[in-house]
Amino acid sequence: MPGRILIVEDNREMREVMSTLLDMEGYVTLRAEHGAKALEVLSTSDRLPDLILLDLQMPVMGGEDFMAALPEARIPGVTDIPIVVVTASRLDLAASTEVLRKPFEIAELLGLVERYLD
Repeated sequence: MPGRILIVEDNREMREVMSTLLDMEGYVTLRAEHGAKALEVLSTSDRLPDLILLDLQMPVMGGEDFMAALPEARIPGVTDIPIVVVTASRLDLAASTEVLRKPFEIAELLGLVERYLD
């Protein structure tokens, strides 16, 4: 069964490029343009994603607020999903947070996803 990835990114072009690349590699992608939409996707999906690629700076609900809301969402298994922050920001995040800095190379994205899902 192919790995499922939720891409949470407000930039439509970036979201589509990431989704297309990952789809071409055989992954199944879900998309959301902000954290609130991502919570909706998670709560209505028939199967949770195996990985979340999360932008930080988004309208409506940013990435940090999304991460804080996950435990309160009461979606079974959602807090066990690995999250990789994909951002151009140089914010201080927890040492355990994996970060993919924008701009990134395609090989970096694919290597990171493979490490989590293959």
